[in-house]
Amino acid sequence: MAIAKADILTFVNGQLKRNETDIDVQIQSILNDLSDENLLVNTDEDQSLSSGSIYLTYPTGFKELISITLNDGTYWGEPLIALPGGHKEYRELVEESVSSNYDEPEHYSEFDKKFWLWPIAGGDYDARIEFYRYHPQDVSNILFGDEFKNAINFGAAYRVALKRRMPEQKNNWEIEYEKEKAKRIVNAPSQPYICRG
Repeated sequence: MAIAKADILTFVNGQLKRNETDIDVQIQSILNDLSDENLLVNTDEDQSLSSGSIYLTYPTGFKELISITLNDGTYWGEPLIALPGGHKEYRELVEESVSSNYDEPEHYSEFDKKFWLWPIAGGDYDARIEFYRYHPQDVSNILFGDEFKNAINFGAAYRVALKRRMPEQKNNWEIEYEKEKAKRIVNAPSQPYICRG
């Protein structure tokens, strides 16, 4: 089942005893708030590398990286490791390389909405980028699962009460929303710890 904006509107009108017809702005503000908490995960498997490729681009809606893994056609390798010196270290490695360093990438740096890979890809690879994402600016297609229904309903009621200057309702629904959001944060899967060696 998906969370529908019409159901959110029905909930808000029922709870606040109102006849609102358009609360898209209030719903979107809650979707934005929840996605700011790294509660929306996505996977991009649409990118690939060929020999000489030096970067992958941020996927649509990208907020924060979980992992990048590559497949050479036989298996998915270990997640790539961030260069400790960031993009500065990447540039130094490129400049210090006497000849083009082509091999299976093991490291990356982030810069300019790209993941710069080191060493440079020495073959063809499929890429899997797992990441936290921002919610699209579209309340007609809510990406959060059913477990977020209460948080979104309560948050929308809070934002409508705030807009309509209903102080008691605003305070009550803000508390309920914050409690539901906290539950979703506590129950969110934690990012895996990745180590080698």
